[in-house]
Amino acid sequence: MPVLLRGRVLPVLADPIQDGAVVIEDGVITYVGPAARAPHLTGEVTEVDAGDGAVVPGLVDAHVHLVADGAADFAGSVLRSSTEQLAERAAANARRTLAAGT
Repeated sequence: MPVLLRGRVLPVLADPIQDGAVVIEDGVITYVGPAARAPHLTGEVTEVDAGDGAVVPGLVDAHVHLVADGAADFAGSVLRSSTEQLAERAAANARRTLAAGT
């Protein structure tokens, strides 16, 4: 099902688009540009309006602490763990992170 994100679009290599659109089809971004020029989508479409927010197509959050275990005391949790425990936790968290992507 296609997804249409509407609002202020912040493309990486171009100027901001105030009334922009991003079209995602089968998990792939197929259009980024002015909403008025967005392709006509047929069938069931999920439309999301960013309101006063912004849409940043292709943004990937690549900052992650794979050794984290969810404890409120992150530093203490890491310091109390052995190197082997940290490696096992990091590997398990990396597998979960990869499995969550498409």
